[in-house]
Amino acid sequence: MTNRNRTVLRIGRNVSPKEFLTINSDYLRIVDQVEHNVSSRSFLLLREWIELETELGEGCFGKVFRGRLRRPDSSIQPTDPSYINLESSQAVAIKVLKSPPPGIASTTAQSDFLREAETMASFSHENILALHGVVINGDIGPWVVFEYMELGDLAQLLRSSNGYPSRKDKDTLIARHTLNQALSNILFYSEQIANGMKYLSSRHFVHRDLACRNCLVGERPSVNPAFSSNRSNLIIKISDFGMSRDVHTTDYYKATSRFLPVRWMPPESILYGKFTRESDVWAFGVVLWEIFSKGAQPYYGHSNEEVIAMIVDSVLLEPPKSTPCLIRQLMYEGCWKKMPSDRPSFSEIHAKLAGFSSTALLSEEAECEIYSNCYAYLQPLPDLEP
Repeated sequence: MTNRNRTVLRIGRNVSPKEFLTINSDYLRIVDQVEHNVSSRSFLLLREWIELETELGEGCFGKVFRGRLRRPDSSIQPTDPSYINLESSQAVAIKVLKSPPPGIASTTAQSDFLREAETMASFSHENILALHGVVINGDIGPWVVFEYMELGDLAQLLRSSNGYPSRKDKDTLIARHTLNQALSNILFYSEQIANGMKYLSSRHFVHRDLACRNCLVGERPSVNPAFSSNRSNLIIKISDFGMSRDVHTTDYYKATSRFLPVRWMPPESILYGKFTRESDVWAFGVVLWEIFSKGAQPYYGHSNEEVIAMIVDSVLLEPPKSTPCLIRQLMYEGCWKKMPSDRPSFSEIHAKLAGFSSTALLSEEAECEIYSNCYAYLQPLPDLEP
C-alpha cells in the first residue's frame, strides 16, 4: 500500500499530502488503489517523464495525445543527475482530462476519468489495452498514460479499407482467394475482441461501451518482415474503461448527466438502465455488424431518439448481404436475443468464432433465413469507399 507520508510531486514544486488532499482527495485514493491492485508495478508517473507530441483526438471529456514516456533507470538514485534515462523512452498515448461539457459536473468527469485507470490497473491480457500509469497534476488535473496503438481504432481502419469482393464474384479464382483472405482477417478481428471480452467477463467486469471505436489496432512483432503489412498480423485491444468518449457526437445520447451509446445498447439497458455481461454480448453483436459493414454507423440515417424507439420495438440491424449466414445467426439467434438470459456467454462466442473458417463460410450456398422479428435496414449504407 502506498505510504501517505511521502511527498507528491506537482509541476514546479513539492506538495505535502495534506495540501494535496485539499485539492482533490480522489487523486491519492486512485493512486493508492492502482498500486494496491498491482503491487509489482509502479503506476505513479512524474510529469517530467512525459513529453506530449501530437494530438490524436478529442472527445466529450478529454483529449488524447501521442507522446513519449521516459522512465527512470531503477538502478540510479533519484538524486543522481542522470535519474531520467533518455534512452528508455517509448511511444505512449496520454489521455488528458478537460473541462466537462455543460450539464456534466466536474467531479463526475474526474471520477469517471480516474476510475478508468483504477479499473485497468488490474488487467493483464493481450487483447486489453495496457495501462502504463497515472500522472498527478494538481494544477491541471490528472493524466492517464496507455500503450500506444499505431493504427488507431478499428472503426477508422474499417472505413479506410478497400473492403472485400462481393460474394457474387466468388467463383473466379482470384476473387475467391481475395474474399477468403478478407474473411479470414475480419474473422480474426472478431475473434480477438471476443477473446478480450471473455477475459473481462471472467473478471466480472462489464464494459458498457463496447464498439469498434473503442477497439484499438496495432501490429504484432513479426519475425518475417514480408508479413508485416498483412492485416491478419494485426492485434486488437479493447480500450476506454470507465468514461464515455467518442469522436462521432451522434454515437452518444445525453440522458440526465450521462452520455449513452444507445446504438449499441439492448432494450433492458435503454428501458431500465441495466448493464450486465449480457448487455455487453448485445453490443458485441453490433460490433460484428460494424465489422461486416466496413465501419458504418449502426442505424445510419436515424436520430438517437429514433434508434431508441426502434430497439425497444425490436427493430434490429440488417447485416450487409455479403455477411456469411453463420455470422448472421450468431447476431440474431445469439447476441440479439431479447431475453438477456438467452444470449450466449463470451466463452461460447469466442469458441464459435475460433471454430469458424473463411473456407467454411464461403462454402455456404443456402440463403439465410429471413427473420420475422427484425426490420430491414431502412437507410442505404453511406459510400464507404475511400
